[in-house]
Amino acid sequence: MPQPGVSQLHINAPLTNVSVGFQQDAALYVADKVFPQVPVDKQGNLFYQYPLGDWIRAQADLRAPGGESAGGGYDVTSSSYFCKKLAVHKDIDEDTLANADSVFNLERDATEWVTEHFSSSGRSTSPTPT
Repeated sequence: MPQPGVSQLHINAPLTNVSVGFQQDAALYVADKVFPQVPVDKQGNLFYQYPLGDWIRAQADLRAPGGESAGGGYDVTSSSYFCKKLAVHKDIDEDTLANADSVFNLERDATEWVTEHFSSSGRSTSPTPT
């Protein structure tokens, strides 16, 4: 066996030009497109609803010459909402910052991590009906 061996001539070290992580493209999230954010003044309150059935039910009918058109209408109801506060943080202590290798940007990583948790939480940050 040749000497010195490979294990004596090389010490494994992390690559400095590549890492593997997982983040979704923000364009793939649809919650804000399906349920747009609605600014509100109060954490909880009421809002009005128009029942879907009143708007999609065919109420128009044939009208005879000189006759009256078919009458129709819709209801208006109310419901309540309550905005729940979501929160998450990532601590980075001074010792960790001071001792991290230069390939890391811990403050950027923490910001992206926190942002990702709000984006992927599956919870809307908009008011939700109660």
